[in-house]
Amino acid sequence: MLAEARTSLKIFGELGWTVGEGAALSVIAKAQGRMRRYGEALVSAERALSMLEEAGELSDMARTMDLIAYAHHHLGRHREAIGYWRRAAELHASLGAVDKRNSHAMTALIHSLLYLAADERWAGEAGPARGTAVRAGQRLVDYLELHRAGCPPADVPAGLGVLIDELRGLVGELSRVPELTETLLRRLFALSARAQGLGGVIERLVDTETSPPHGLRAHPWVCD
Repeated sequence: MLAEARTSLKIFGELGWTVGEGAALSVIAKAQGRMRRYGEALVSAERALSMLEEAGELSDMARTMDLIAYAHHHLGRHREAIGYWRRAAELHASLGAVDKRNSHAMTALIHSLLYLAADERWAGEAGPARGTAVRAGQRLVDYLELHRAGCPPADVPAGLGVLIDELRGLVGELSRVPELTETLLRRLFALSARAQGLGGVIERLVDTETSPPHGLRAHPWVCD
């Protein structure tokens, strides 16, 4: 991925195609993040965002903000990550996540909200984190219910109904507490991981591969 993206970046630069350069830099940042080269990923993603903002490419901007937040998250800069997760979530919402028929935008919004809640809590903002977690959980319930409604009864994945009920219960718990605790956060991530484990139901939301900080690894995507 990295070599091909660098080749594309060179070609697009020679052509003077700003959008192409920004998209290629985003792919480079994604690859660097996967290799845990977070400092390099941050530089690449920030360059990409500058180009994409200039071109007004909102969809790629949102995904690139996820990448910047991802890098800050792993560098332990939770307050910096918060700002980018929030901006990404706002853009994902404006790009169609409020329309339940737009599954990609809904998934992108849920992803940003999940990691926003985590970084808010780790930055000492447990109150706002609780509200963000409620939003993430409710959006995930909406998404899963939409999937279930669109499936013939014989094709509904085993365990989907139970998962929806558990998520509803967790959202209810989150609505009744003043702050997001570590236990509640981990339950939300565990249920999200179960959702993505139901083959073909939802795009990847979380990656629980152990890596610092706190053993939660964001998995943003760009230009899929």
